[in-house]
Amino acid sequence: MSNQTFDRARAFIYRNARPLDITRFQVHFENGSKDAVLTALAAYQNEDGGFGHALEPDAWNPNSSPIQTWTATGYMAGDFLGDMHTAGCFIRLMEYAQEAGSTDIFDVAALKNKLKAQVKYSITADKSAWESGYICKPSQFFSSRDSIFYADNKDTAGYECDFILRTQQPDGS
Repeated sequence: MSNQTFDRARAFIYRNARPLDITRFQVHFENGSKDAVLTALAAYQNEDGGFGHALEPDAWNPNSSPIQTWTATGYMAGDFLGDMHTAGCFIRLMEYAQEAGSTDIFDVAALKNKLKAQVKYSITADKSAWESGYICKPSQFFSSRDSIFYADNKDTAGYECDFILRTQQPDGS
């Protein structure tokens, strides 16, 4: 990606994104603070401990709801078998168990194999659908080449990067 492409995307994000999304961008691309993400995330948390207030942009309910609380766990953790969102929950569960050293609770190797198959299945293979549909992209499951999901989805991940570059608007969106 050229510096000009990155700079346009960065300017668009700083101009249009929510504070939470800006802090997430900063963590990934500007050595930002994970604590800043948690601080921004706190604005969406309710007194009951759940999350609301359009944390998940399609759910404008200010009250705590499962989808918004699930979205918050994604921000706090760093979408299985069924659909991409459920797969994400299991991915985070597996990662958490590994990070906590609790790999004896369940068969992590078996879960990894099932997740790899589910991620491959979930990612939209029909590239024509990418132009105008609600689709599942590789970046919904992994963000680096070090991911256990990268090798099986390398070509589609490359396509996603090219797609982003090809479809970026002049204003960076």
